[in-house]
Amino acid sequence: MSSNYFSESSSSNINDSLMNSNPATPPEPSDTSALSERYQDYFIASAQRKNQSRYDHYPLSKSALPESLKQFNVNSGNVSYRFYDMASSEDVREFDLSLVPQKNSLVSQPSSLSERVSVRHRKRICRRNDVSSISNSYAIPPSPKVEAPLTPISQRGSPFCSSSQTEPLSLTSIAEKYQSLPENVQAYTFFQMLRSCERRSMRPLMNKCELLLKKDLLAHLPNFIVRKILGYLDFPSFLTVALVHKKWRDIISSFTWYWRLQFENSGFSVDLQDWNYAYPLKPPPPFLHNNHVADEYFYDIFKRHYLKKQRWISPAIPPSHLSFPVHDSDRMVTFLRIHKDKIVISSESGSIQIHSAITGALEARLEGHKDGVWAVQIHGNTLVSGSLDKTIRVWNIKTGECTHIFRGHTSTIRCLEILSPKRVFRDGRIVIEPSRPYIVSGSRDHTLRVWKFPEENDPRYLPSESTSIEQWEKNPYYVHTLMGHTESVRCISGYGDILVSGSYDYSIRVWRISTGDCLCHLRGHTLRVYSVLYEPEKNLCISSSMDKTVKVWDLRTRACLHTLEGHSLPVTLLNVVQDKLISGSADSTIRIWDLSSGTQQMVMYANGGYIRTLQGDEHKIVSSNDGSLKLWDIKTGKLLKYLLTDVSGIWQVHYDENRCVAAVQRDNQAYLEVFNFFGRDSKM
Repeated sequence: MSSNYFSESSSSNINDSLMNSNPATPPEPSDTSALSERYQDYFIASAQRKNQSRYDHYPLSKSALPESLKQFNVNSGNVSYRFYDMASSEDVREFDLSLVPQKNSLVSQPSSLSERVSVRHRKRICRRNDVSSISNSYAIPPSPKVEAPLTPISQRGSPFCSSSQTEPLSLTSIAEKYQSLPENVQAYTFFQMLRSCERRSMRPLMNKCELLLKKDLLAHLPNFIVRKILGYLDFPSFLTVALVHKKWRDIISSFTWYWRLQFENSGFSVDLQDWNYAYPLKPPPPFLHNNHVADEYFYDIFKRHYLKKQRWISPAIPPSHLSFPVHDSDRMVTFLRIHKDKIVISSESGSIQIHSAITGALEARLEGHKDGVWAVQIHGNTLVSGSLDKTIRVWNIKTGECTHIFRGHTSTIRCLEILSPKRVFRDGRIVIEPSRPYIVSGSRDHTLRVWKFPEENDPRYLPSESTSIEQWEKNPYYVHTLMGHTESVRCISGYGDILVSGSYDYSIRVWRISTGDCLCHLRGHTLRVYSVLYEPEKNLCISSSMDKTVKVWDLRTRACLHTLEGHSLPVTLLNVVQDKLISGSADSTIRIWDLSSGTQQMVMYANGGYIRTLQGDEHKIVSSNDGSLKLWDIKTGKLLKYLLTDVSGIWQVHYDENRCVAAVQRDNQAYLEVFNFFGRDSKM
């Protein structure tokens, strides 16, 4: 537009308005920047007008200028501005404004090159030195007296836009310049910006300011102090901390050690499933410990163990319950095991039944024994059974076929054990023992017999009943007979190449299976030995007896380390969990002992009837007595719940990670009661 856009009188009024404006913090009259600030008040107020009527009237005395724009230095008598509104490019309006400084307020030397300032809808401001000076043809009002000479305005101009730079100012550069201002100037600038904001936009801004005023407690602390603080949190609080702020979440995610700490504080121990999850291609060490697994895996490992515990101890929903009768309705169930998604049971009738753990349907019936089956072991797809008929039978679980029959014992086979090759320490190095799997059977004929475990592709061996004793020992799967006990062999337990046996002759013997050697003979009980356990890592043997005691033996020294007394009737059941020994007795009590010191930790009273079944793990114990099935907390000894109460008797109980199965008698009928703690019809 023409430079005569304003009349001479209007120019005079503008200069009067600039000289008489009253900003929030007026500068001293001698401050040369004051006049420049007043010029800017006018420029920006004019640029913000959004319609033609705003170009016709310029109430500069009422305008408010943001602090960030009050430092522009104007060194020419005429400045040209261009205003860009939200309109299209055709509607862009341009006007020229001549600002005449007072003689005593600005430098007396000739004016420099005129500067053009473009205001583009509050987005950016730039200054370009490409506009020629516009002649000063406007009236100049008289200037007031100034007592002292004023300091010339710097040629650098505004701190936000250098005269030597031609590129536009971005929001980022404005923010950087703002940060370089003194603290009090920053405060004043921010306050003035707030004053110019609409009320509706101030509310979210104030909420963000409130967040910025909050102090981060963790970001400024040393790492070891943060670890100490977070170590006191339980894991629900720990997870809540991660939701507070992204920085806190990053801190939480970096503290993988915390989940190991929670894992150990909860009394959990890594197992083979955990190892296979962390190192699927690496063989496990001989005996797994928590320190064998790296911290990075403990979040998922802890999650698995914790959820398993919660499902059993305090489930969100009750476990599903399946009850169905077994076919031998009038016979006692002598053995029960959960094998994958199957339930295997044997009975006094001599039959072995395989049921679906999901539906209860009978999937297979293994028949061949002529009398009751009292000992069963499962290894992979192979089942081995021992019977009152003095024989051992080997079965294919998938097909239900009997593939091998071993004869040789002259009395009831009371116990069985399958010893597979294990990684163990021998003379300071890791070895695998034995070289192949073995079957060991204990009998009332006072002997133990060792047999080769038939592999899947080995030839069948099904001798007739008329085969003589001499022919029995020509069995290609027969290895040798272990002799030494003088009474019935009641119980056996082994690991790797070592097996311990307990007998009614009051003694325990330790054998090396591959050679048949008796390594030691342990005496000390005064009545029949009823149960034995072999603890391979510590090389201990634990035995219980009809003499009401439990003994802990060191197999290295052959010495009795502890005699555990407290039960008032025969001790019939033993279970080792981590460093705890659990014993069950006919006196209706379950006792927990410290295996290292031999001290009694707690007693759980089952209230009537001897303890018939007992099984425990890192967080629970399941026991049966007096027609009831009970669930206990192993850490506190508290009775958590009754799983069953409406039965005449309970013969066998077994549980895995997800299910608990009990063989019971109700109204002279045998039933299987299946409790699914993982979820209805779940498969693992």
